[in-house]
Amino acid sequence: MSSEIFSAIPSPSNQPGSMERVELSSSPLASSSGTSLPTTPSPRPRGTATDFVKADWTLWGRQEWAKWPGFERYTGGQDTRAWWQQFGYRVEDRSTSRQGNKLKWICADCFARGFKKKSDFCFVCSTGAAIKKHLRQAHGILAPNEVARGMGASSLDHQKITHFIDADVNNPHDQFLLGKLRGRFSSKGLRILLLDWITYHNLPFDIVNTERFQRILLYGNPLLDAAHIPSAKTLLRMLESEYTGAVGPVTEVLRSARSQIHFSFDGWTSKSYTSFLGINAQFIDHNFVQHRILLGLRPLSGRHDGASLADEVADTLAFWQINDPDKLGYFTLDNAANNDTCMEDLAFEHDFSPEERRIRCAAHIFNLCVRALLYGSKRENFAAIVAADGDDKDVDEQQIDHAIDEALDGEIDNEDEEMQADAVVHPDEDFHVVPPGSRGDKRD
Repeated sequence: MSSEIFSAIPSPSNQPGSMERVELSSSPLASSSGTSLPTTPSPRPRGTATDFVKADWTLWGRQEWAKWPGFERYTGGQDTRAWWQQFGYRVEDRSTSRQGNKLKWICADCFARGFKKKSDFCFVCSTGAAIKKHLRQAHGILAPNEVARGMGASSLDHQKITHFIDADVNNPHDQFLLGKLRGRFSSKGLRILLLDWITYHNLPFDIVNTERFQRILLYGNPLLDAAHIPSAKTLLRMLESEYTGAVGPVTEVLRSARSQIHFSFDGWTSKSYTSFLGINAQFIDHNFVQHRILLGLRPLSGRHDGASLADEVADTLAFWQINDPDKLGYFTLDNAANNDTCMEDLAFEHDFSPEERRIRCAAHIFNLCVRALLYGSKRENFAAIVAADGDDKDVDEQQIDHAIDEALDGEIDNEDEEMQADAVVHPDEDFHVVPPGSRGDKRD
């Protein structure tokens, strides 16, 4: 590996003090006058997968520790889950006050070969992205899954911005352009956009850790580096931080609302049988702007009786400091029996009339009415039709229509039988023949 030094040699004009930049290699160079220039030994090249110097704590003598003030050997146990742990030392940096940055990783090969710039081979042990990038670019060591997929040749890390725009790094104009482009990119802005995308579309946080998603980002933006892509844990911490920071402002908006605060809540169970209670609030703020916000999505455990629901709602109201009885508005709920008990408990705690403050969900009432009109008391037929309608794999639309027709035909047959029975029960009832013209029949 070659290095660059500045050597004070006579310039062509023989002016003293002039400096000439000379690039030295491991072999002596000669000046134009034939005079040999002094050379300095090049740093030892970094090891590869075949000659990588493994971690050996015996290399850490007193003099070596003195070069790393504030660093201590980490005694919390070796984390063997990460494949890159075997290629370095886990140390604890007590010189930093940030808790998340205390645990660091030092490349064993770079340390053993005496490289001086610590930032090139000492990284925070958070996600391991910077560590994996260092092992891949400096030592040619790939992750086991990358080796299995043969990604070494198809990696997008070589797609640099200079190649993307065909820029010359020695051209001042291109240097200015590259600087402007790099100034446009912000890793913090990328994290905010990813968090907004995940939360808006209700996506799993682990999607940012998937290889194909990262390849899309790297392909679309050569300024981006794999180390810039946040991990799922980073985004989760950001979301928790955003939520914590929003609690105060949202509480103040609720407190200063012009209208009463009205509520609606309902339970929901996921496919994995995890139950939640969603609690929403509707109100008008001091600027006469209508708001509908989610106050809580609380997990439910145990029985979903009215008392349990009332406890969850009451805890949510207390968290957002909605304690003023004059601020409590109306509760829009469905017609489940446990909501009746829930309203009674809330009314007792906050001193209001449950009958007055309870609003029945109109959509739920309409749904019950339509079901009763269509299927009557034949709940078995209705359940079968609903089950068939939700099973797109085994039943097609024609079978569903046939099931509905059978259910309706059964209702009509029952009505005909009841009409015949009524005719037998009342034999003395007078029947009058209706003239054909009065029935609206089409006449020739």
